[in-house]
Amino acid sequence: MIARIWHGVTAAAKADQYLEYLNQTGILDYQATTGNLGVYVLQRIEEDKAHFQLISLWESFEAIKNFAGLEPEKARYYPQDTEYLLEFEETVTHYDVSISPSQGETMKELERIKDQVERTFTADAWHGPALLETLTDVTAEKAVAKPAGNSHSIWEILLHITTWEEVTRRRLIGDVVNVSDEEDWPRISDTSEAAWRSTLAIAEATHQKLLDAISQLSDADLNRAVNSQAGIEHSIYVSLHGGIHHLLYHTGQIALLKKLV
Repeated sequence: MIARIWHGVTAAAKADQYLEYLNQTGILDYQATTGNLGVYVLQRIEEDKAHFQLISLWESFEAIKNFAGLEPEKARYYPQDTEYLLEFEETVTHYDVSISPSQGETMKELERIKDQVERTFTADAWHGPALLETLTDVTAEKAVAKPAGNSHSIWEILLHITTWEEVTRRRLIGDVVNVSDEEDWPRISDTSEAAWRSTLAIAEATHQKLLDAISQLSDADLNRAVNSQAGIEHSIYVSLHGGIHHLLYHTGQIALLKKLV
């Protein structure tokens, strides 16, 4: 891991404005760059000046070049910097990171998210029974029943969950996926017990593929945008957490439908 350190100075009276501007320019660009592992912003007021020290962490020099260009030793500036900065240092400093908190046993952010994805689907979720635990004693007859009138059945909800886990997986690997109404809520033509068991097996296999796709990512990817649908973008972080919330929501529906059945 490599630390990239930049120093800048503004008027103390503009420190808060500059920090907000910094968040909208350099910090966003750091976080959106593949290979960035995070950034610290340090601030010190000294008489009428505000000193800012930015320490960004990177996987490699190649990752730094993704942000800074072919001459990574040169500082990168933005057009509006002239409204804030009192001086423009030409270079930055790089250090190899010998010891960092992440080198301990603490789980990385992506590992924590993956753990929650798995707990919510399989077992040991914080709220109670996970999806598969909730479906343990559900038969095809119960799965296809509609005890709440026109509401979706347990079977339809499981197909819907499976659709969106596959959509999430495909978006993680760069596909642009738009979902039709038929794909969103697939129709059920075979209501046999064998067909229900097949639906369960497909749901588990799809979930495993999603976990495998998450395993191919790093924390630096979490701020990368995915195309959710035409004209709308979300970060991978938002997409994964959204998938967890989606699964929890529908697992709750299934639990209620089981009681009604």
